[in-house]
Amino acid sequence: MSRPPMGPPRPGTRWLAAAAVLGLAHALVSLLWLFGSPWLLDTVGGQLERWGREGGAVVRLALLCVVLAKVTAVGALWLAVQRRGRFERLVAGVAGAVLTVYGGVLTIAGIAIVCFGAADISRSSDPRALRWHAFFWDPWFLLWGACTLAALRASRRR
Repeated sequence: MSRPPMGPPRPGTRWLAAAAVLGLAHALVSLLWLFGSPWLLDTVGGQLERWGREGGAVVRLALLCVVLAKVTAVGALWLAVQRRGRFERLVAGVAGAVLTVYGGVLTIAGIAIVCFGAADISRSSDPRALRWHAFFWDPWFLLWGACTLAALRASRRR
């Protein structure tokens, strides 16, 4: 039994795949922290690292909400691109805009601080965590958001 030939992929599916991988990988890291893994927790720094190490019901509930929000953003984007639902496009668009602005502002600020000393880093701050934010965590949000917006743009009805 042979399959009928597949047509070209829907517009935006490559961007969708990139955004989905970035978003689901981000959710996976949060899921690991939810289950008590310390992996990469030291790269977050500050109060978030302390909360993550201490655990507790409130921290686990917060992490569960974070995981669900990340998976929801990916799911809404998938529905927006594959089915072109209006509500899903709105949710994915808001998520993409928030991720892009959040990641962009924090990446620029982090690089300015880490590379150019744009702000005085007190003894209480964690220079390693600041570098991880400037060059890993915050650009990851920026890239995820940009791929989300690109998928929405490429898949819009003409």
